[in-house]
Amino acid sequence: MAIPLAVDDSMTLGYLQHRKMELSDTAERYLVMLKDHIRGYGFTVYGD
Repeated sequence: MAIPLAVDDSMTLGYLQHRKMELSDTAERYLVMLKDHIRGYGFTVYGD
């Protein structure tokens, strides 16, 4: 369960991926779900 922080600070999330490796199907689905979840709180997701 995600609980929004009650602060005015900003947070940057990211991940590293080796350019010669592909993400697994599970990892791809996780990132899609995570981005949708973040957007659901009204935040912008960059780099799509």
